[in-house]
Amino acid sequence: MPPTLPSEIPKETPTLRKGLACLACRKKKIRCDGKRPACGTCAKSTRSGAKCEYSDQASTARTQQLEDEVLLLQTRIEELEKMADPFFLDGGKEREWGTVEWSGLEKSMPPPSVLAQLVHNFFQHCYEFGFFLDHARLDLITFCPVCRNSVFLWAVHLAGPDSPWFKTAPIFLSRALAFLTTGIVSDCGDHELICQLQGQVLLATYYCQTGRFLDARSQLSSACSLIHGVGLHRIGAPPDPAPFGYVGPGVGTYILRHTPGLEPIETSERHRCFWTVMTLNNIWSGMDDVPSFFDFEMIGSQVTTPWPDVPEGSYTMGEEVVRKFFAQQPDNADSLNALIAKSSLLFSKASCVSRKYRPGMNSAESSALFAEFVALDNLIDHFAMTLNFDENAPINRVILARSLTAAATIKLHRRYATVTTVSRQKCMVASKTIASFTTIHPNAALGQGQQLKDRALWKIWVMAVEVLLAELQTLIRENMDLKTCITGMIDSLLSMIKGSIYGCPRARARYEDLRDLYAVALNNV
Repeated sequence: MPPTLPSEIPKETPTLRKGLACLACRKKKIRCDGKRPACGTCAKSTRSGAKCEYSDQASTARTQQLEDEVLLLQTRIEELEKMADPFFLDGGKEREWGTVEWSGLEKSMPPPSVLAQLVHNFFQHCYEFGFFLDHARLDLITFCPVCRNSVFLWAVHLAGPDSPWFKTAPIFLSRALAFLTTGIVSDCGDHELICQLQGQVLLATYYCQTGRFLDARSQLSSACSLIHGVGLHRIGAPPDPAPFGYVGPGVGTYILRHTPGLEPIETSERHRCFWTVMTLNNIWSGMDDVPSFFDFEMIGSQVTTPWPDVPEGSYTMGEEVVRKFFAQQPDNADSLNALIAKSSLLFSKASCVSRKYRPGMNSAESSALFAEFVALDNLIDHFAMTLNFDENAPINRVILARSLTAAATIKLHRRYATVTTVSRQKCMVASKTIASFTTIHPNAALGQGQQLKDRALWKIWVMAVEVLLAELQTLIRENMDLKTCITGMIDSLLSMIKGSIYGCPRARARYEDLRDLYAVALNNV
């Protein structure tokens, strides 16, 4: 028996042409009848606020409104990016920086032409502040935002407090710090990473220059951690073996340890990058008598990155250069930056050895410390005698290397100067050496209120004054010739220290303490 058919057969819904269905049905990929103002599916929907929209409506549909909002937000983002870094210099020429309206303090920002001149002045002295990039081949626009704003920060700072642009330094500082928090990402390139490190070094030296030593140490510590993390201290070394039982990505590799196809300038920049951070760390840790981030027994002895500015072919890739230096093996590394790096190693190592002494050491510990003491003392003496510099080398950098070497002697012997004649005499000779450079240092002619660009020598001068004051207090009244010699050296050193106290309350307080002690010593002699 045939099946019973319904009395009425429903009409089949006509199929719409492609592209005419409403947006809701398109999204759900279901059939749409195309009725307006609402199709059948949307009309039956029980969802609160359901709307039926068509992309071909002449009226401003919600989709169009969203598209307009997206376009507006994209435009606003572009404007904010321009506002964050409005200054781009290209070979000393100005670039368009948009019609950005500044508000509040930012209305006093220097125009591009003025900023270009300030940046040019910075590059005349940039290597004094830890700048290791080859700026002659790089356009400033290729620097990462952290590095670029750090350069601008130093540029306006060096203009001095009498310049109207000096007060804009906090703006560039805040921008550099803001970009620093988001600057390093997992997929950033090698150049961006090196630029990031350059920005951190400039921020660290700026904080040190302005007396914010804790902030300076924080930036330097971050740079040291990043260098260790990407393997810049192990350039040329073979890959490390994987830990026992570990199987996974990244075994035996560092981000920047091996990068084939680099230009010689790029390779040199990486070497200078590591040694700039290493040298700053050595100097600051030695000054504050705190452990170095690159511990000599662990990280420091494993350094294979070639010395800075040493010609390719004059060194063997992969050799442990720091261990070789302390073993007094020849390395042909006699560039200015290499000699400064070596003198900083001696300074930091002397501080480390001096801290190892403690009362009540047993005979084995005393013998080991004495052997290390004698070996380092001989190395410092040998290094000081063989220091030779190119006649065209900047005098302030030459003075830094020689002063660090002399300060290493003071660090090593000062603890024993009151009990042994040899240590006392060595401290005195080293202090005289440091004082002799004050008359030829470029900052010797600085007047009151002027800035000292390189504060690395500040504590070295303080150390020398402390040694000379201790010697002055032991003089007998009849020894007037020696008294005149010592007071002359102290006067010269205090004059240099006074020139470095501008904008640094800590330096000012230490200078006043030394001045008071000097007055008391003069009255007693």
